[in-house]
Amino acid sequence: MNASELKNSLSKEEFSPLYIFWVEDAFSFDEAMGVLRKALEKKYPGYEDIHWNSEKPLNALLEELGSFSFFSKHKLVRIDGDDFCKEDELEKISQALEGSLLATVIFVPKKKTAYNAAAKATKGKAALVECIKPKGKDLASYVIRFAQENGKKISSSAAHKLIELIGDDLLALQNQVSLLVTFIGDKSEISIEHVQALFAES
Repeated sequence: MNASELKNSLSKEEFSPLYIFWVEDAFSFDEAMGVLRKALEKKYPGYEDIHWNSEKPLNALLEELGSFSFFSKHKLVRIDGDDFCKEDELEKISQALEGSLLATVIFVPKKKTAYNAAAKATKGKAALVECIKPKGKDLASYVIRFAQENGKKISSSAAHKLIELIGDDLLALQNQVSLLVTFIGDKSEISIEHVQALFAES
C-alpha cells in the first residue's frame, strides 16, 4: 500500500501489529508516520514511542515487545536499518506480536533487497507501505494541496511550472509554495506569472 492507502485503512481502525516501510521519499514517510501516530494516539492515548537501538540483540527486542510499560498501555517501536530482517528473526517478532495489544512495530530497512526479504519472510503478517516519490499528476496534486493548506489556489500551469523549476522533492516544493503565498500577498491564486516572477527575482 502507499501512504494514502495507509491513511484510509487507519481511518477504519484497521491496524497491523507490524509495518514494513520502504522509504524512497522522506516527505511521504513523515506524513505516513504522522497519520499512524495520530491513529495510535486515538486508540491508545499516551502510547509510548520507542526508537529501538538495533545494536541490541533480538532477545532484548522480544522482551521489550512482551513486557508491560510503566508509562502506557501500548508501545510504538520503530527499528531503522537492516537488522532483524532475516526470516527466522522476523518470524520470532511476528509470533511475539500475534494477538498482542502491547505493541506496534515499524521496520524501516535501508536497502530495497532487505525490504523485499522482510516482506517475503513475514508471509502476509505485516502491512507493507511504500513511500515512493510521486510523479506527474500525483506530484501536481501535492503542489495544489500545499497551496490550499495556505488558503490559496494555484493554476495547473503554475503547478507544473514550479515542478519543472524545482524538481520532485516534495519538501522543496512545499517551501516554494510558502514563498509564493507570501509573494502574492492578498491575491487568491498563484499564477504561472507569479512563479516566473519569483524565480526571476531569486
